[in-house]
Amino acid sequence: MKIGRVDIQFIRPNKTNDTDLSQFLEESKQTFRNRYKDKSWEGYKDEYGKLQSLALGNRKSSYYLRIYRIDSALKFELEIKNDTARSLGLLLLKGFYQDFESTTSRRFLNRLNQSIFLETCFADCFLYSIRPKFSKPKQHLVSSYFKKYFLTQTNIEELQLYRLLQFVSFVRSYSDLGRQEVLNNQSYITVEFYLVDFMKIVEAKQNTYQREQFLEFFNELMGLPPYYVRFSDQNFRKLLFFPVVNAIQRTQRGPWIIQVAVAEPLMKDSYPFHFPPSFFSFYSTINLQVKLSIIRSIAQDHSVQKTYLVQSFLNQYAKRNHSIQAQVKQEILDQFQNLLKYEIIEHRFQFSVDGNHFIPEESIQLEDIRSSKVIRFYEIINPI
Repeated sequence: MKIGRVDIQFIRPNKTNDTDLSQFLEESKQTFRNRYKDKSWEGYKDEYGKLQSLALGNRKSSYYLRIYRIDSALKFELEIKNDTARSLGLLLLKGFYQDFESTTSRRFLNRLNQSIFLETCFADCFLYSIRPKFSKPKQHLVSSYFKKYFLTQTNIEELQLYRLLQFVSFVRSYSDLGRQEVLNNQSYITVEFYLVDFMKIVEAKQNTYQREQFLEFFNELMGLPPYYVRFSDQNFRKLLFFPVVNAIQRTQRGPWIIQVAVAEPLMKDSYPFHFPPSFFSFYSTINLQVKLSIIRSIAQDHSVQKTYLVQSFLNQYAKRNHSIQAQVKQEILDQFQNLLKYEIIEHRFQFSVDGNHFIPEESIQLEDIRSSKVIRFYEIINPI
């Protein structure tokens, strides 16, 4: 028996804040034509001349991608044929089911990454999977998508949120050193380290006041909201990230030792976002606030296109003296330059003075930060 065709599809339910579908299809058509100049495409237009469905590639070729509406959803469907399908079929026929599933899914995501326009809400369901799942550099600050309670200052202080990102980035290096335990089918890794080691890596001052602040941070870890996943109406899971935290001083003047049980997903996750080494520490309140504002603008938006509300951020310094305001603007420029240096964002920006009309540029200058109300920039997503 031979398998000559494999179909894989994804159905994305419509959302209330969706933008124009025909514009997404037109931009995807252009993305496909720019990459595959010799490949054909077909599209169905409504009575107003707007694209309502799109087929990318030849029906007889190895890959044939279709995007079209069904009921209240959008369907992405890939037909895999010829030698590519037969190689996948061999995995299935030999009983390598997980390899078949992962390889087929990876080919689907790769084709989407190469064929469709990603700077849109219609691609939000794919971006987490399309982002490369390699381990992020140990000296880089990592982040996942922010939950709503991390996007306001009322629920968690800025300093505590930044400390949390620092700690998650720091503790990843202990994933192979800790003791693994299973609690109600959930794996936890208990790690132990000297408090001073954590303080050194985030470049905190070694004094009594700072030590007390870090101990308070670990004291509050258990108060984080649980991670909640609903599988069905009868099945859900609530997961505490840090169910047990111990701070121990074995002798009166000895070093503080921290013991933390960490949920394995936090330790082993590859994390969708990472930030340069300069983001691993901060040296002032302004430096912290600028970095956190940029991290939030990246980690709360599912699109490749990110929006930085620069004027809204600067407004909190409106009553400060001119030297402070100038320092804040320079800090914003410096951090964007760091993101460019480490190839985390593209050399592509859009600046708006009124929030509606945008001027494209390939670089960012201090004058852009001074005059703009909104800055759009673009995350780099390398192929899987």
